[in-house]
Amino acid sequence: MQNKKYYIISSLIGIFDLIYVYIINVKHLIETEIEYAGNLVNENVLGILNNPAYYYILGLIGILFYLSIMFIIIKKKEVKYKNFLLTANLILLIFFGNNLLLIAIPLVNVYFWCRIPKPTKEEKESMPTLDRPQTNIKETIKALSVIIIYFFIHFLLGNLVFSFIKETNSNNLLFNIITDIFLLILVIILFREELISGFKLLIKKFKVYAPYILRNYGLLLLVNIGFSLLIALLMKGFQTSQNEIGLSTLPTWYLLPAASIYAPIVEEVVFRGAFRRLIKNDTLFIIVSGLCFGLLHTIGQEATIVNTLVFGLPYIGMGIILAYTYKKTNNITTNISIHFLNNFLATILKAL
Repeated sequence: MQNKKYYIISSLIGIFDLIYVYIINVKHLIETEIEYAGNLVNENVLGILNNPAYYYILGLIGILFYLSIMFIIIKKKEVKYKNFLLTANLILLIFFGNNLLLIAIPLVNVYFWCRIPKPTKEEKESMPTLDRPQTNIKETIKALSVIIIYFFIHFLLGNLVFSFIKETNSNNLLFNIITDIFLLILVIILFREELISGFKLLIKKFKVYAPYILRNYGLLLLVNIGFSLLIALLMKGFQTSQNEIGLSTLPTWYLLPAASIYAPIVEEVVFRGAFRRLIKNDTLFIIVSGLCFGLLHTIGQEATIVNTLVFGLPYIGMGIILAYTYKKTNNITTNISIHFLNNFLATILKAL
């Protein structure tokens, strides 16, 4: 490839620049971010922006993207992983464009990306897929049962329980632990065949799945940025949803496994696996799954309907991307992997 030397040299420059900006000179970066944020963000966000570990992890993520680009170019896989290269460079540009070099490198990369030919059928390994979930009576009853139980626990059971016992932080936490374990066991038992077959295929075809998972995770990040900017415009400043505020009050020992194990498995089985068994039309499935998933995170928590809809936008965007992913692969573990990446990294950053 004619541009191989450029990609290697520019990626190395980008890596060293990230090390300097996000690690060596992190104090200056913190001062800049705090000054820029000003009165636009709340105390929770300011606390994150004032934590050096937040920038260390961001810098490491940026370095991993540059290393991925180098690896793809060195292995001459740029045609096969063309879509991933575009997503990686857009993430580097939007998340890490802190100086002229970190802006210029991804922009030039995108220019060279436009010159990469589209992969032929022979060059492009097709995405491994499983059979679409059946829609017979047994599967329909199973899907409806999981959805009804899930929504009953989230919206009704708590009110019933705390009408008999005093509602305290410790009781709330105990209630969450018990219901989380119950739902996790339930969905694993009912959907064990799909989970096992999906996991086996994911491991077997990991080289094909990995770029797809990373690309869609990158899309989630881009969508979150876009909706965060929109929310800032609508709400006249960056604000945090009640769902995120509530999560920030939970202890890390509970939040980390709940966000990175319980939520990816249970929510993907319910909103993708179960919903798919009830909705045959692809477009309708993606829309309904995305809306229900998004609004679940804000409905009943925000003070007004407008806030419920506005703060639900990032979650709706995430739900739509995950529903589309499931529609393309019929492999629930692909969704679980993307969901895990998103929640795990977000939880780690908030916990630091």
